[in-house]
Amino acid sequence: MITIGDSLKSEAVNEYLELYDINVIYRFDRLYEGEEDSYTVNNEVLGLELKIDKNQKLIVIWIKMVNSISAKNFVQWDNFSSMVDVEKWAEAQKYDIIYGDNWIRADGEMVSYHYAFDANGLLMVTLMSKDIAP
Repeated sequence: MITIGDSLKSEAVNEYLELYDINVIYRFDRLYEGEEDSYTVNNEVLGLELKIDKNQKLIVIWIKMVNSISAKNFVQWDNFSSMVDVEKWAEAQKYDIIYGDNWIRADGEMVSYHYAFDANGLLMVTLMSKDIAP
């Protein structure tokens, strides 16, 4: 499984990249705006996007197709049906909780779990290193 904190060169990330023949895109601060260099990996077929920092550590996983069974072979997340379900889970884990109009974020010790909802239910999940969570 790919998890926050994994190295770009980890076995799990490399297996994923090779299986789907995915390119890693290097982004650098071309305009000298103080942005740190990073890498992105986007798989539109599975609805997964990864952001890797300048030290080649995975810091964000965007899960854009929450019902993708294939994506679950690489990334683990819970599919909650409502913000109330996320809240109950987060409270049981003793995570800090932040609320928005249509989203809820649970901050664990190392990872922040951001769940966005629309009228049809769970829309997107973002897993991010707690160090970079806004």
